[in-house]
Amino acid sequence: RLLKLFSSDDPMKDVLVDIKLKELVLSIMRLQNFNFADVSESAGHKHTNQRFKAVVDYIRQNITSTIHISELSRIAYMSKSVFYRAFNNEFGLPPARMILNEKIKHAKLMMANENARIKEVCFALGFSDPNYFSRAFKKAEGLTPGQYIERLKEATSG
Repeated sequence: RLLKLFSSDDPMKDVLVDIKLKELVLSIMRLQNFNFADVSESAGHKHTNQRFKAVVDYIRQNITSTIHISELSRIAYMSKSVFYRAFNNEFGLPPARMILNEKIKHAKLMMANENARIKEVCFALGFSDPNYFSRAFKKAEGLTPGQYIERLKEATSG
C-alpha cells in the first residue's frame, strides 16, 4: 500500500504516506509489545508497564480457569473500558484474544503428551464445547487439534 501511495499522482500523497507510515510504526510497536509479553516470562525481562505484567502473569497462571475481563481490569486497577482500550493499545489485540492465544499455546503443550485426548485438553482449559475449541485451534494454528497431534506423532517417529 505504501508503494502504491508513493507512486500515485494523488495531490494528498504526502499526507497519506505520512499516515500510512505512522500506522506502520504503531503496528510494529504493538507487535513488539505482544512478542515481548511472549518471551518475557522465560527470559526474565521486565515489562514496561507493570500493570500489564501482572495481568499477563495472571492469565498464564490461571489458564485452566475461566478468566473474566473484569478480574483483569481489577488487577490492572482500571475500569473495564479503560483497561480494554489500554490493553488493546499495548498489545494490538483485545484481552479475550490474548487469553484464547494463551489457551491454544497451553493446549499445544498438553497435546504433546502422548496420552492426551483432545476432549480432555478442551475441558481442562475451560472450553465447554469441543467444536468451538477445534474451530479456535484451527483458526490459530491452521490445523485441527487432531491434525496437530498427528503431525507431532510424525515428527517424533520420523
